[in-house]
Amino acid sequence: MSDRFFYYSKKLGTGIGLLLCLSFLSFFLLETQSTHLAETVLRANEIVPTAENTREVTQELSLDQPFIIRYIRWLQQASHGDFGTSFITKEKVSVSIAQAFILTLLLTGLVFLLLLLFSFSIGVYSVIKQGSISEKILRLTLFFIGSLPSYWIGILFIVFFSLQLQFFPTSGVDEAGAIVLPTLTLVCANLPSYVRIVRQELIQTMQKTFMQYYYLRNFSSRRIFYHLLKNSIRASLTSMSMGFPKLIAGSAVVESIFSWPGMGMLCVRAISTRDIPLLQGYIVFVAFFFMLFNMLIQQLNQKIDPRLEGTGNQ
Repeated sequence: MSDRFFYYSKKLGTGIGLLLCLSFLSFFLLETQSTHLAETVLRANEIVPTAENTREVTQELSLDQPFIIRYIRWLQQASHGDFGTSFITKEKVSVSIAQAFILTLLLTGLVFLLLLLFSFSIGVYSVIKQGSISEKILRLTLFFIGSLPSYWIGILFIVFFSLQLQFFPTSGVDEAGAIVLPTLTLVCANLPSYVRIVRQELIQTMQKTFMQYYYLRNFSSRRIFYHLLKNSIRASLTSMSMGFPKLIAGSAVVESIFSWPGMGMLCVRAISTRDIPLLQGYIVFVAFFFMLFNMLIQQLNQKIDPRLEGTGNQ
């Protein structure tokens, strides 16, 4: 019990330390990248900077205070979930991130479920039909799809499904079908790599000694397939699940194409308008989500395979 407590305390301390370092680095780079941050804020709000309004914005945003004092004040607020106020929208950054994260989680959650379904189905089929013409055509098709940039796939879907067939809207979240095209785009962009993970794991498991034992004992094909899938699913799920936070962080291009107001579009908007508080909040939140998801996946792996619990405490 003490070893487990020490292990989780160490993990928690490491995570907090990484978050502090990342927050300081992002705050330093973003706050010091411009010597005229007040003028940047005014121009972003389409206001012509003058000496008077520049001085007012500088005092309002406490930009006349030393850097370290501003960082400590921001850190105190961030520890309570308050990342400040957007320079552009004047809305709480935490509120903007929460609203965008819900929409991104809805999109990427649906994408991830479809990726699990299709990748396992196609991966199992490619192993069963390994070497056949259909399997070679399937792999060639996936290779071709994987070579296309996600923005190009999205544009093709808009042209075909929206402009020509008029099945789905091109952007927004107002209509129920608005989620279809960004979902299909992200699925197509990530499916080849997910299928490759499943296929490689299945092939590696087939070459293990215990699988040869099943063949020598003349087990039925169904039973052999059951043990093959059972011993391959954990490693496949681990690799695929670790890609989920990357899926959230990497959806910026697709969200921008389809005007899906999620985390990706929030980040793009913050960069284009140089909204420093929004960028700082985004960076820290995404880093926190990555680390939290990593810990949850480790716990899930230990539940699936209890043998990993001993290695985690070492």
